[in-house]
Amino acid sequence: MKKLLPVFSLFFSIAVVYPFLPAETKLIKSARRSMDYMAYEQAASFLKQALLKKPSQKDVRIHLAFAYFRMGKDEEAIRALKEELFLFPNSFNAFILLGYVYFNQGDYDAAASNCHDFESLVEKAAKAEAKKDGLDLFQRSHLDIFSRKYQYFIGKVRNKNPNFCLPYFILGLSYKKSGSFRKAANNFEYALEWGYDPVECHTQLIDVELIKENWEGALSKSQEALEAEGPQAEFNFLMGFSYHHLGETENAARCFKKSIELKPYLSESLENLAKIYIGQGEFKNAILLLRKVLKMVIFDQETYSLLRQALLRQATGAEPKKIEKTITKLSKDFIDELELEYKYDFVADVNEVVFGINASALDLIKAGRINAAGNLMKNFLEIHDLSPELNYNLAKLYEINKSLGKALQYAWRAKELKEDYKDAYDLVASIFFELENFEESVKFYEKVIEFDPKDAMSHFNLGCVCFTMKDYEKAEGHWRKAIKSEQKIKQAEEKDKSSQGELSLDITVKVWPISFEAHKSLGNLYLRKNLKEKAMDEFIKAIELEPQDPGPYFEVGKIYFEVRVSVFL
Repeated sequence: MKKLLPVFSLFFSIAVVYPFLPAETKLIKSARRSMDYMAYEQAASFLKQALLKKPSQKDVRIHLAFAYFRMGKDEEAIRALKEELFLFPNSFNAFILLGYVYFNQGDYDAAASNCHDFESLVEKAAKAEAKKDGLDLFQRSHLDIFSRKYQYFIGKVRNKNPNFCLPYFILGLSYKKSGSFRKAANNFEYALEWGYDPVECHTQLIDVELIKENWEGALSKSQEALEAEGPQAEFNFLMGFSYHHLGETENAARCFKKSIELKPYLSESLENLAKIYIGQGEFKNAILLLRKVLKMVIFDQETYSLLRQALLRQATGAEPKKIEKTITKLSKDFIDELELEYKYDFVADVNEVVFGINASALDLIKAGRINAAGNLMKNFLEIHDLSPELNYNLAKLYEINKSLGKALQYAWRAKELKEDYKDAYDLVASIFFELENFEESVKFYEKVIEFDPKDAMSHFNLGCVCFTMKDYEKAEGHWRKAIKSEQKIKQAEEKDKSSQGELSLDITVKVWPISFEAHKSLGNLYLRKNLKEKAMDEFIKAIELEPQDPGPYFEVGKIYFEVRVSVFL
């Protein structure tokens, strides 16, 4: 975890906001607000002052540990949590956070060891809840009631601890790694029951079957997961993996295609489908997919190697049966490259916090600190990924930096969070165009036009995609619509913003006269068709709109010269 630098100031002070509270309470409240805005160094300073004033306070060291963890100070976080557990041995939150820190530190054995003791802590907490309900567990009849209502009391414990399910998931991962598959599956089931991310839980349950090479069992688990959670890219991916090992290649390819449809940024789906194509001797299709992967994940050595082999085999006309099996061995690395889900509890209004983070990111962009702005938004989305605007803005920055896989991932998330988010669909279409996935680009630009049929820029962009696909008739039609649309609205009018917190378009998007570009594009289209007079008309219209641009003058002069020469000849 990289250290986060304070990049904005908080708009409150201890004395002003909490004037009538004890000093240590003021400090804790200010620290919690600081943590909401990711000012972790400031939060840690407040919390340490609070502990100096009153060392026996419960939960303060937990907040301090989380601040340390987010700053990348894992050892300090562990030390604070051990102190909390020494003072308060039954602290659920300290216990859970300690396992989380160990896991993220890469000390998986310590994380698992910590979580092994979780069950006894759960039982103690359940008994405490039973006593609150008036049960005397030394009486046989009351003990029987406790046994019957055990899940009810655990539920009461879980409701007080939003990360109650996390230790079960960590234990599941530990048992899976050690080969104790029954115990692994049981713990993933517990994690699912108590509220951990259902897609992650089902994915791990399916993977347990895959590791055992129980391909039919994995397919069955995948089908159960689809019925429970609906279409998910991960489930289709794992079905494709299972079908491949069962020798059902067409079904495998179908599932990987569905996975790509649901999550087009999941590059491993693209790569596995490419491997299937290589095995079938369909080198052209494999090459197209592998080139898309390399646009999303730059400098991926395995993909480069696969692409070289596919190109070589295409050139030499290799037969599928002569291709080594190692080339078509599928991967499922993303399953173990996961980030644990830890739910952070905000004390401030989340919408206000999102607005503050967005405003700070915009200030950083204006100051030319693009990477700092991206890091700020990315780190905030790690604790709260439910803002479509922040996902969109981060996607836009990744697109500017040509990190197209990440750009597509966050733009896709923005679209998922807000179904009518026109700008997110527009960005997805733009990224697909850069990935040379023209069919998908057309589909998403058409979706933008569904939202707003008079969107001149989307008509222009769609024309460009059609032109690239050599569908000149559609390109001409959309460029004409772009010109007509812009004639009806003022050129300076901003595109509709999806929320108050969105980054200014003049920071992230180069704005230019659409009609000017459309007339130039039409001129080039007519030149390609050898319609020189029509081309000259379009370039002249472009000159009328932007007389300072030298490009159309050059084209008009070139056409005039060619016409004059043809007359003399």
